[in-house]
Amino acid sequence: MMQREFITVEDIARNLGVSDDLVRKWIREKKLPAYQIGKEYRVRLKDYEKFLQSRRTVANRLTTRKVCCMIYKPTRGGAVVSSLGS
Repeated sequence: MMQREFITVEDIARNLGVSDDLVRKWIREKKLPAYQIGKEYRVRLKDYEKFLQSRRTVANRLTTRKVCCMIYKPTRGGAVVSSLGS
């Protein structure tokens, strides 16, 4: 069985839970590349995947960030302040 290379506006809308009109708007605004066949649009699966990937809110690779905080420990003779993670 041959794998589909293109997906319809309706398929994308149903998949993302948005309206067909919103998907067409993305296409008109050149945010989502598409081919116009007659009066309908078709989107290559590769382009749809790139579109989704470009809107990801979480990076693909793990990133680390230094976190610095001060710890205040009261003692009988005063306070001890130490720094972590700097």
